[in-house]
Amino acid sequence: MNESMSPALPAVEALRAALEPLEWPARFERIAQAHNAETDAEARHAIVGLRGELADRALAELSIEWNGVPFKEAILRVSAKRLRGALTRAAKEARNRFIVQVMRAGGLPLGAPEPGHRFAGGLDERAVEMPLALTAAALDRPGEVLDAGSALNLPLVRSLAGRPHARVTHFTLPGSNEPVLPGHEDHFVSAFGDLRSIPYGDATFDRVVCVSTLEHVGMDTTRFGAARSGAGDASRAVAELVRVLAPGGTLLVTVPYGRAADHGWFRVLDRAGLKSLLEPVAAHQLALRFFYYEQGWAEGREEPPALVVDSPFAGDVVTGVAIARVIKQ
Repeated sequence: MNESMSPALPAVEALRAALEPLEWPARFERIAQAHNAETDAEARHAIVGLRGELADRALAELSIEWNGVPFKEAILRVSAKRLRGALTRAAKEARNRFIVQVMRAGGLPLGAPEPGHRFAGGLDERAVEMPLALTAAALDRPGEVLDAGSALNLPLVRSLAGRPHARVTHFTLPGSNEPVLPGHEDHFVSAFGDLRSIPYGDATFDRVVCVSTLEHVGMDTTRFGAARSGAGDASRAVAELVRVLAPGGTLLVTVPYGRAADHGWFRVLDRAGLKSLLEPVAAHQLALRFFYYEQGWAEGREEPPALVVDSPFAGDVVTGVAIARVIKQ
């Protein structure tokens, strides 16, 4: 044995070999048992790494059988709890890798190479929203940025932004289960309140991004750890976002889009719902974009494809996204 190798690590390699003959669900049950039984910290860390490695393999192998449906939808059908959890983590990691690649390549899907170009097969709507939001937030430029809904409060964003030139205010409901990320506390600050009554003065922010948040306004927010937000028109929140934005500043909003639906804790907007939501920006410069999922994401027209809106996907699987980019006049 290599003298520099921890005595526990050969046991992890033995675990790796023992997993190979097993089916995927049994592999993750065995990994969980080994992790729970292990007392050596280095070995436990190695087991976590092994679990991630195998989760990526499982996602790659199993997704071939899923015929292009969103990973989230296919994973919901998996009955084995530990396998389902591993696949969920792997799908999020795959999405994050895609976002990193997009940003390093200059911003696809900001400019698709051709109409109907499909990208990010299997990945959820953040694969569309986050590159657009990060580009609009422009954290490499000085200024005040409002992250309305705290969607940018992620390790992924920190790794991409490094120490930003902008100062970012993550704003969300009191009591929300938001991560507390160390480092650069002078450039990433947290604030709490209701988007329908933002406690900042007019024209406070140079740029505002609101990713997948407005569909929750006035809905049941207890699943986020916050108190119920109470009934109310989400367009009030849009009016507030415009109010705190400086003239000439950019507001980027993303919401689920397609057939109107009320899921209790979030809603999907249709054309009429989107028009109502965006009434407060009527006096400003507005550009709309629409992306739909069908074996991958592609930019489309305002009228959603029937196959997309009629997809019988469950839970919070989103197959249509509306992106509103507003320049305040």
